[in-house]
Amino acid sequence: MKAFISHSSKDKIFASQIAAEIGDLRCEYDEYTFDFTLNSAAIRKALARSSLFVILLSENSVRSTFINEEIRAALEARSAGRIKDVLIFSIDGTSYS
Repeated sequence: MKAFISHSSKDKIFASQIAAEIGDLRCEYDEYTFDFTLNSAAIRKALARSSLFVILLSENSVRSTFINEEIRAALEARSAGRIKDVLIFSIDGTSYS
């Protein structure tokens, strides 16, 4: 199983701790796997290599256009059967209403 870690760049401390714990071979994390330019094609390629979508929910991530693109792509991958599970971790008490 490989996890795609979705997070706001403003929450990098939390994301890097999770990625370090999982290990670079078992996660798609921007510092490990994305090229210098992050775009929707890079997101979709990383999701194609993943079976688990992990989102770090925060006030920052709710407002991020990159996170919105990642969520949209992950939901498409899930409906196609490529993403098997979704985990949501609220790191600052934020939740969707």
